[in-house]
Amino acid sequence: MTRITTTTRRVILGAAGLGVTAAPLLATPGAFARFTTKRSLYSRARFRALKRKTFRLEGPTRSWKVRLTRVGNLPHTTRADPHSFALTFTCGSRGPEQGSYVLRRPGFRATTLFLVPSDAERRTYEAVILRKPKPDR
Repeated sequence: MTRITTTTRRVILGAAGLGVTAAPLLATPGAFARFTTKRSLYSRARFRALKRKTFRLEGPTRSWKVRLTRVGNLPHTTRADPHSFALTFTCGSRGPEQGSYVLRRPGFRATTLFLVPSDAERRTYEAVILRKPKPDR
């Protein structure tokens, strides 16, 4: 039995669209992590319980050891808001550039954070969590 396939413009455009959609996932190692995160991973209580703990910060080509030193309030938000807070990490040596990294430690679900160095030596980093609360139903 011979199967005849027809290549139409619609088939080619569909395949190209799929390639454009998947390209960011394939081009950047670890980029998939931002699609696997859940809202519950970004709660103040989760991070406050791990203050002064050490984490592994993973980038596309290497990793760094960092310590969570502060879980603080953001300006113009309710004090101790569970949805809006800042995280401060310190690194023992020069750390990575500004960007998205995966935070890991044993017993902690891997979480993607966008970190910004807050000193010239890149030893202190901040991540800001600013989520809208879930609407009441």
